Amino acid sequence: MTVPHEEAVLRRVHRGLDVRDLESKLYAKLRDLPARLRKGTDTLAATTRIPVNDVVDEIGRFLEKARLPRRLAPQIEAAYKKEADASVFGVVQAVTLAAQGLPAEQRHELERAAGDYVAHSR
Repeated sequence: MTVPHEEAVLRRVHRGLDVRDLESKLYAKLRDLPARLRKGTDTLAATTRIPVNDVVDEIGRFLEKARLPRRLAPQIEAAYKKEADASVFGVVQAVTLAAQGLPAEQRHELERAAGDYVAHSR
């Protein structure tokens, strides 16, 4: 799972960097890191308490919302059956487990979508 774009600690283009500006921004962002980690941990833990009534439908909605191909559903469903947990956390676990068997680009897309799913599940 990857962090949603809006939750990244710092994103910068690598050319033409002002080292002092970068240092200042890094300091500010890293100062806030403990609170951000706590928020991420709390958010992930909360997903274990959000029930999913129909996992197959939820996987379909997940793929649709993430604009990912429906053909990934059987792999995610098979991964879900290995550690079935009818919660948002269980769906995310299945997605990230299924992603492990995919090429790097597809794996990154699924992990990014899993991060977004968790971030917007509350």
